Amino acid sequence: MKKTVAWLLALLLCLSLAACGDSGEPSQPDRPSENGTDAPDVPDAADEPEDQPDPEPVLPELSLDSPNSIDGIAEYEISTVYAANDILPPKPDGIYTHYEAKTGNQLVAAVMDVKNLQSSALPARELLSAVLSIDGAEYTSTCVIEEDGGADLGSGSNTVDPLSEARLYHLFEIPGDADTEHMTLTVTAGEDIRTVSLGLQQFESAKKPIVIGEEITDGETLSLTIDSISFATTLYPPKATGYYHYYEAESGKTYLIVKATAKNLKGTEMKYSDIAGVSAVYNDKYNYSSFAVLEKDGGADLNGYPNQYSIDPLDSGVVYYLIEVPAEVESGKVDLSFYISGDYYTYTIGG
Repeated sequence: MKKTVAWLLALLLCLSLAACGDSGEPSQPDRPSENGTDAPDVPDAADEPEDQPDPEPVLPELSLDSPNSIDGIAEYEISTVYAANDILPPKPDGIYTHYEAKTGNQLVAAVMDVKNLQSSALPARELLSAVLSIDGAEYTSTCVIEEDGGADLGSGSNTVDPLSEARLYHLFEIPGDADTEHMTLTVTAGEDIRTVSLGLQQFESAKKPIVIGEEITDGETLSLTIDSISFATTLYPPKATGYYHYYEAESGKTYLIVKATAKNLKGTEMKYSDIAGVSAVYNDKYNYSSFAVLEKDGGADLNGYPNQYSIDPLDSGVVYYLIEVPAEVESGKVDLSFYISGDYYTYTIGG
């Protein structure tokens, strides 16, 4: 009886194992793709990146502290940048050219010293071109060139000889209320393009201060001392005797008078008109230029033709710079700008 039951249990176990091993369908291997390789996952269209615009090219930085040199083209350096309603040559004398902004506008002058490194003479405007950007608006320049030692401003079509240097003024006419402390200047020389952010105040603060009685010299051409700065309605020669010339301001006006002593360090004569240039700005708005008068006969007379008289090598002479201004200027703030041996200096009265 026990054997019969054991045999029946074994038979039932075998039948159960056979039923578990049969799924009813044949198993299928993984199907290959039509080209014989596994099919890659196809990304959803929403996952694909959108086309991105090409980034703007980053232009090289224009140096304000050292020369910018472009091999075989030019070498240039920013001398100063300033704004005025009327741009005059730094040492105006006789008949000269000046540039005046339209009503409601102002002119920004970017003054650059440039050397032509090319093998042929080129018009000044072709050596360097410039664009000024303010608040997204772009202003192209009118290029003029300093001539006659600063006595005049010539056309940008005037040429600069190979290996010669010139001082260029790039003039930008902008609205009178434009933000001149946040500007971008872009300069092109040949294929080279450079840019820099700048403001007018950084150039004003960079001007060298004038100290009354202190010598200013470049060591090669000129030694200059500002003896005094004062207001007066009349300028007389300091040792007037007999017949002499004097200068009297118009009614309601006065002279701002800068007295200077100059020593000629060159090996040749130096005209009085070549010594320096002086201009004034009243209350940060009103611009005035000067004219030069020299002492003659040891201070016994004055002469108003500085381009006709010279100082011999190693000799000295006295020159007065007269700026005729309304009488009210005497009680306000006046910023004097001096142009001496190619550099800019400053002196402030009042304010």
